[in-house]
Amino acid sequence: MKLEEKLLEQYFDVIEKNGNTENQIQEFLEENTIFIPMPFLLNHYLHMNCVISKFKLGNEFVTDFAYLTKSSDYWEFVLVELEDAKKKIFTNDKENIYFHSEFNHAYDQITSWKAYVNKNREAILHQIDKLRVPLNENSVRFKYVLVIGRNAEKNNSEKRRAMFAEKSDNDIRVMTYDSLVSQCESVPYNGEKIILSTWKEQGFKIKKLPKQEISTSLFAYLKPEYLQILERDIEILKKQDYQIDIWLSGRALSYNDKYDAASLAERTTNPLKKDVLLAEAKNNK
Repeated sequence: MKLEEKLLEQYFDVIEKNGNTENQIQEFLEENTIFIPMPFLLNHYLHMNCVISKFKLGNEFVTDFAYLTKSSDYWEFVLVELEDAKKKIFTNDKENIYFHSEFNHAYDQITSWKAYVNKNREAILHQIDKLRVPLNENSVRFKYVLVIGRNAEKNNSEKRRAMFAEKSDNDIRVMTYDSLVSQCESVPYNGEKIILSTWKEQGFKIKKLPKQEISTSLFAYLKPEYLQILERDIEILKKQDYQIDIWLSGRALSYNDKYDAASLAERTTNPLKKDVLLAEAKNNK
C-alpha cells in the first residue's frame, strides 16, 4: 500500500515536533489507523477490524492500544505501548554501546505488563470475553509491542542493529516509528480500523469510525447491551447499509455482517435464497 505524500508529511510532523506527547501521537494514529502497529497478525487478520484504545490492565496499567487476532486454533491478544519518538534508544557513547535509560524504562514497562498478565490472566480474558467470538473456547496467547525512537539511531552500526533486534522475541516486538511506515507497505491487510474504548464491565463503545466504508462483524456478535454507539455513528453506519435499527432491537446482523435474515431477503433477487431467508426469519421470531 503506497502512502500519500501529504499523509507521510503529517505523520513525520507529528512524531518529530517538539512538545508533542505520546497522547498526541496516539490521537494521530486513531485518526489514521493504518499506522497502528500490527506485527502479530494471524491468518484471520485483525478481529472484527477493531482496535481498543487505552485498554486497562486492572488498576495498575493502561495500554495505548490492544487488539485481537486469531487463527483456527488460538487467539492472540496484543498490547501496545507508544513511547515518544524522540526518546533515546542508545547512549551517545560510540565505543561502548549501551541502551539508554529512556529505552530501558520503556522496555521495563512491557515486562511489568507481562508479569501482571501472568498473574491476572483470567480477569483480563473476562474483560474481552464479548469480543472473543466465535471460537471463544480457543486458547489465548498474549503478545506485547513497544514503539520507541527512530531508525537512524539504531541503524548507524551493525552492533546497535543486532542489540535492538535481540530485544524482540516470540512474545515481544520492539519497533521504531519509521517501521510503522514500512508496515503500511508490507502488511497483507492494513486498511482503516474501528477504534473502540471500554464501557461498563465487559462492554465497549465505538470511539471512532474510519473515514471510509468499513467491514466489521461487531453487529453479528455483540448485543447492544455490550456495545454503545453514538447517534452520529449510527447514521454513518446506516449510510453503509448496516441495518442498525434491527440490531438495536436485539437481532444480530448475522448475514454479510450487515443484515438479519429478513432484511437480506428483501434485497436478494434469487427466489430460492429469498425463500430460505424468509423461513429462517420466521424461525427466529
